[in-house]
Amino acid sequence: MEKQNTLRTYELCMLIATDQKLDIALQVVTTGSVFEFFLTFRDRLNANPVLVRQYNHLKERCTGLEEDIYRQYKSAFIEHVLQSY
Repeated sequence: MEKQNTLRTYELCMLIATDQKLDIALQVVTTGSVFEFFLTFRDRLNANPVLVRQYNHLKERCTGLEEDIYRQYKSAFIEHVLQSY
């Protein structure tokens, strides 16, 4: 099912599992779009277990925060990874 309250364009879509027991989300990105940085971010996480731990720790620390605040923290982390690795 399409996740509500997220950016949705012809080039980007977030999907989530419909089963409440699953915590799964997929980000669908069009090849050649400005959103390909999500693929670069994914590749850098896949190549670096330390970044994965840092990202997961960030998500744990943000539990209970308002969605906009969580997104700010997450965006800053993504920018850091894209610029530094």
